[in-house]
Amino acid sequence: MSTYTHVQSLVVLLVVVLLSSIPVFAEPIWFPALFNLSADSTENILLVNKADQELYILKSRRPGDLEVLKKYRVTTGRVDGNKEVEGDLKTPEGIYRIVKLLPGENLVPKYGPMVFVLNYPNFVDRKLGRTGGGIWIHGRDEEIRDYLTEGCVSMNNRNLRNLESRIRINSTQVIIDETLDLLSESEYEQSANQWNTQLNTWANAWERGDLDTYFGYYSLAASRGTSPAGSCPQICTRIWCWSVVI
Repeated sequence: MSTYTHVQSLVVLLVVVLLSSIPVFAEPIWFPALFNLSADSTENILLVNKADQELYILKSRRPGDLEVLKKYRVTTGRVDGNKEVEGDLKTPEGIYRIVKLLPGENLVPKYGPMVFVLNYPNFVDRKLGRTGGGIWIHGRDEEIRDYLTEGCVSMNNRNLRNLESRIRINSTQVIIDETLDLLSESEYEQSANQWNTQLNTWANAWERGDLDTYFGYYSLAASRGTSPAGSCPQICTRIWCWSVVI
């Protein structure tokens, strides 16, 4: 495998700010999703929109093409914002993996027939000093209403059972974001082109051994855990953080 191919493999599923058309709706719409750079990556991806209390199942068909397979009503943390400390009742935002399934017989009834355990805190969260744990996708033994949980993502039990067949433990990625604003097709194309240019420049700099350009994309503040991911102008604040998570 060439160095360039290796670098590309690190960024297969990391650009959450790119967009994809949604073919299952009456009219095409574009919303912040994933831009897949790999023809080999065809896994399902779960995308949680906290503002709208929705979970999407996305399927990657080919590079740059994502299809919405399902959309479910969910409820998230009682307190708005990104999780920072244990007990703050907030749902974390970022890219996570489902690392374990716990069967219902080992749980109290309020969690439903099973729970899917997320790897919060992930590498980025730990770097930024975030604490807490026990963030799950689980069922519910009562009506779904907005913002009911202590930080988990919860859905009705029937939908949770349907979700099980779409998940691969230690493989399925879960993207949680505060809001997913719709964009126009032209805005999508512009953003996609900008990110492709930036990513190619970053990867080519590594291939050429141009370390000044390559490391110019990284944020020292983010690497030391003193700045929230994405707060610095360098694009690779996110590239670096998300590549190691994935």
